[in-house]
Amino acid sequence: MVKRCADSLDETVGKIKDKMIGSALGHFDETGTRVDKKLWWVHDASNSEYTYLDISPKRGAVGMEQCGVLPEFKGTAMHDCWASYWNYPDIQHAVCCAHLLRELTGISENHPEQKWASGFIDLLLEMKKVKEKAVEEGKDSLSYYHYHKFEKKYDGLLELARKENPLPETAKKKRGRKKKGKILALVERLAKYKGSVCLFIHDFMVPFDNNQAERDLRMVKVKTKASGCFRTEEGAKDYLKIMSYVGTAHKQGYNAYEAIKNAISGHPDFIFE
Repeated sequence: MVKRCADSLDETVGKIKDKMIGSALGHFDETGTRVDKKLWWVHDASNSEYTYLDISPKRGAVGMEQCGVLPEFKGTAMHDCWASYWNYPDIQHAVCCAHLLRELTGISENHPEQKWASGFIDLLLEMKKVKEKAVEEGKDSLSYYHYHKFEKKYDGLLELARKENPLPETAKKKRGRKKKGKILALVERLAKYKGSVCLFIHDFMVPFDNNQAERDLRMVKVKTKASGCFRTEEGAKDYLKIMSYVGTAHKQGYNAYEAIKNAISGHPDFIFE
């Protein structure tokens, strides 16, 4: 029955993929699972209307190319700042601030002397609060005062972070780049991708975090935890077809039972009506 349902969804899931390619905003993420005793990666491309899941033995650029959404995507991509996403320079990038908060909280708790980290947490949360208030008031942008205030704070905290984390001295004969360490690497990332970190306050369509993608991948983690693995690539692909379809149906207001009944009856495209 699983195979029969998955086979009936080939065209429908293809349409879901096309919908994601043409969408203005996409949430992208990936998570590991086991297929035939090997580590594979489930790639997610989703938004508030559609869910598209595919699988590849690779996590990075190769896997993204195989899954096929990002190479043709032209909208705004929300992601966790994984390096491979930046291989697509022609799209608008938005960085998940929830991921940044987790990193900053770890630094603040384990290195209390890093005063800039707690300051950056406060800044991100203040930006989020001010945007939410503006949305409640029916606005589509912040005031010049807030944009100027946030930019000044952002740059000031980066300057403080660099003072607290100078590059370590290395022997003159030693070649290659100086090692930055995790803290300074995060500082440089915040500086390099400032526009993508702050995009959510400039474009109100862009959310603060990438929770949409994480929610759409949750059942994959539950499946992996309960079953341990997929025995074959074919079985994994069939499961992800069904989850793409059921996830999309749920977002369109249909329950899983109704969606699967229509798929087996030969009417899976009802979710687009």
